[in-house]
Parts: sequence; structure tokens; C-alpha cells
Amino acid sequence: MEAKSLLFILFGAFIILLAFTLIFGSKYSNEGKISVLDKPRTCMDDCGNDNVCIERCRTALANQAAASGDLSKCDELGGGRQDCVEKLKFNDALGSNDAGLCSGLSFEENCRNIVLYNKALTTGDKSLCLEIIDEAMKGACDGI
Repeated sequence: MEAKSLLFILFGAFIILLAFTLIFGSKYSNEGKISVLDKPRTCMDDCGNDNVCIERCRTALANQAAASGDLSKCDELGGGRQDCVEKLKFNDALGSNDAGLCSGLSFEENCRNIVLYNKALTTGDKSLCLEIIDEAMKGACDGI
């Protein structure tokens, strides 16, 4: 009998505690205290006017875009979007060993030279060295 009455006492205390929580707990609610953000904060938002911080964010975003191949990450850069897109195109050209993908880039000649040099290194085809415009790189390529 004692165990049964102890169980009823504990159950009653639980019900009373639950009632107090429901009645008095409402004045301690978080209503109105939680702010909802319209959009998630970005690295650039946290920089303010710090140019060094902004440049680091741009580099990080461009690296994330290049690593994932995701052009949408370049959209966060605003004015630096074109540089990000060009880096992605350069990575595609280098990864596929296709110098034709360099067309239209602001550093098209350098891109073509690097891609051709890389392709000559990986394939062992020295005839590709003849297409390299930069003399120093062409000389290095001939030495393969």
C-alpha cells in the first residue's frame, strides 16, 4: 500500500507542476524576442567597410564556386562576379585540357598557354609546345 500511495503523491505533484508551468509559464515566453532574418547573413555582411575582410570573402566565395563548379556562388560577389565566372571557366579549361574553353576570358592568352603546357606535361606530346605563345613557358615546355 505504501508504494501505491507514494506513486499517487508523485503523480499528483507532477500534475500540479504541469499546471503551474502552463499557467505561469506563458509570461516568460520568447514571443516577440526572436527576430527572423529576411536572408541569411553572408561573409560580406559581417565585413562592413573593412576592405581586407571583403577581399578575403571574395576569395573564399570564388574558391567555393571553383571547388564546387557552382556558378550561383558567384552571385554573392556582386561586382566581383565576372572574376569568379572567369576563374570557373579557367578551371574547366585546365581540368579538361581544352584550350578552346579559354576563349573570351580576359586572360585568354595566358589561359591557353597554361592549358597547352599542362596538356603537354600530362600527355608527353611536345608538339603542343609549338602552340604556346609565351617564350619562357615555351622553353620550359621544350625541356620536358
